[in-house]
Amino acid sequence: MTRIEQPELDVLLSSHAKIWDENLDSEAARGETLALFEYNLSGLDFSNRELRSCHLINCDLRNCNFTNSNLSHSELIGSDLRLAIMTNIADEGTDFTDCLRM
Repeated sequence: MTRIEQPELDVLLSSHAKIWDENLDSEAARGETLALFEYNLSGLDFSNRELRSCHLINCDLRNCNFTNSNLSHSELIGSDLRLAIMTNIADEGTDFTDCLRM
């Protein structure tokens, strides 16, 4: 698994959020996706983020903080969410299939 550190993640998430901010009601925004496959993101801070339509497939998300984030219509298929903080998240339409959770 490739490791991403917090500064790299912040750049990716800022770009993703900017697309949604600028095109909130457009087809361009709805087609935009941040997709990471088999990444080690353990312990990173995703709190207070626009994560709508993110695809974090088979990722290590242990000990991540998702507090107050919008995960609507995202896919976290097969990811490890053990000990992840998922307080006050928006997760309408999110796919948690085969995730490891406690």
